Amino acid sequence: MKKNDTVMRKLLLDCVKKWSNNIRVRFPDSIIFRLVGTDFAEIEMIIGRNRNNKPSVTANMQSDASAFEGWALVLKASIVELKKLTLTWDEPLDKNDKHYQRFLYRVEKFSVIFQSWFYVGQSYRKALRIKLGSKYKVNVPIKKRDQSYLKSTADNERKLEQQMINDSVCRQWLKEKVGGSMIGNQLPVGVFDGNVAKGNAIFTGQASAIDLWGVNEEGDELSIFELKLPSNKKVGIVSELFFYSMVMGDIINGRFSFEGKRCMEVDPWPPDYIRVGKIKKIKAFILTTATHCLINDNVLKILNDALSPKFVFLRSDPSECSLHIKNKEAL
Repeated sequence: MKKNDTVMRKLLLDCVKKWSNNIRVRFPDSIIFRLVGTDFAEIEMIIGRNRNNKPSVTANMQSDASAFEGWALVLKASIVELKKLTLTWDEPLDKNDKHYQRFLYRVEKFSVIFQSWFYVGQSYRKALRIKLGSKYKVNVPIKKRDQSYLKSTADNERKLEQQMINDSVCRQWLKEKVGGSMIGNQLPVGVFDGNVAKGNAIFTGQASAIDLWGVNEEGDELSIFELKLPSNKKVGIVSELFFYSMVMGDIINGRFSFEGKRCMEVDPWPPDYIRVGKIKKIKAFILTTATHCLINDNVLKILNDALSPKFVFLRSDPSECSLHIKNKEAL
């Protein structure tokens, strides 16, 4: 990192620290911030390489190093002078890398939604395999969620997810958030060019899925939940939930469609509920007792102001469920 970059980084970081009232805030090492000019009106965000010299754009989207949406929204919320934020990045040699393709899809969506202030500083559409006017497939669950996580003595998100689905009190709590009578888990978000097959996958494999989901009684609102333990505080949760919301949006508008045989042990069955012309609104929940200090209501307001009424991003504290589960385990 150049000396001037280090100085600019510190200036921006000081602004974010003051805004968040948290002196422990840090930017990822692989993201460079540059001022274009002498004030904060125009900023360039460069996603570079990690310590292993690999492009951070090929990292998991929930890692802070590749979570450009989260950092862009934080800067927009914390720096009132910001009028233009330009994103550039180090490209991988393999443009078909599935994490990279997912990154490009997110860039495309984010740049359209926030086109008044967010700009892309390099050509990318040729590399993006998802093209305007084309149709793509999304996989469906092929089996019921593995229950072996319930036997684990350690706390983990998959275990908590399964406990919430299995427990009647927690299921009712989730249903009240959804406004409906059904709750499912592990909603796939693998996108494929052509039939659903390993060789046709555009994004990361068939294991990628939304933690929890449900549809309201009227059948016109889809709720999706990204569940995190309080120890897992990442700016990347915004990127993760943004991506899931955009994929669901593309299913609802007909650009993507589910493909796969019905699995009788999976209930509810996603294609029965998430259909073109039926869902009018998507509610995206950050489900955790503690988020990263930078992911606050001001950040979510920027998302909601741009995407309402079709999308709404919310935070919800599942402490009531977590405590209920712990009390049951103690019996």
